[in-house]
Amino acid sequence: MNKEWMLGICSMLVSVFFIWQTFQLPEGDHVLNSSRSFPMLLGVLLMIVSTIQLVKASRYKKAVVSPSYGNGNIRRGAFYVLWTGIYIFVGIPFIGFILATFLYLFVGITFYKEVRWYQVLPVSVGSILLFYFVFTRLMYIQLP
Repeated sequence: MNKEWMLGICSMLVSVFFIWQTFQLPEGDHVLNSSRSFPMLLGVLLMIVSTIQLVKASRYKKAVVSPSYGNGNIRRGAFYVLWTGIYIFVGIPFIGFILATFLYLFVGITFYKEVRWYQVLPVSVGSILLFYFVFTRLMYIQLP
């Protein structure tokens, strides 16, 4: 059994346990404004990602790949730790959640080159709008 199958199975088990445990939390007045709504959302998202992982693992062709620990990977990891620390401890307290999260996403996506250069702004703004809508309008949770 390869690591893709193990990852999919382990994360599926964690998601099932997580969802099961959220039913132990008290219900609220509204399905999206209860103490179990956000943990349930996380559990369902983990289950979806686990299912995608298992589907990918079933289509995976075996290839032996040795891990690489070059300077590029170390630099990427160090940037992630440093940038996340700045975001949490400096950005959110001083400039607020929305602007700090936009800057965090914009700089992070640009640094890691996750999307094409012209997609960085729409992805960053779209993510912020989605966060804002889900938390403030659906779950009635005010952002910091």
